[in-house]
Amino acid sequence: MKNRKSSNLRQFAKFGLIGVLNTATHGIVLSLLVEGLAVSAVTGNLFAFMVANALSYILNCRITFRVLLSFSGYLKFFLSSLLSLALTLVISWVAEALGFHYLQGFVVIIIVVPLFSFLMMKAYVFRSKPS
Repeated sequence: MKNRKSSNLRQFAKFGLIGVLNTATHGIVLSLLVEGLAVSAVTGNLFAFMVANALSYILNCRITFRVLLSFSGYLKFFLSSLLSLALTLVISWVAEALGFHYLQGFVVIIIVVPLFSFLMMKAYVFRSKPS
């Protein structure tokens, strides 16, 4: 049991570090597109999300969950990412509706969404098949 907890903790730490890297990737791609190519922020964010999401899938396959890349796996990953985005928006909306400062909502988001996302990825996207 202790070994399994340790393994899950290591996976979560890797998942978190990849998340930080992908946030930086998103920001860099966005800045390059908006500042360097003069595209709109919306277009830049869309393209940056796509690049960061694909990179996140590749790195999580290789490093965190050690599974093979596949189109069906990426489709599950992408849909799960959209679900995490929806959770982010719901938390933000609830915090705003309750009159909280937006940064209070953000604190809840950075605690809840990565944990939710990790558990969803582990249970649905990168679930190991029984042998």
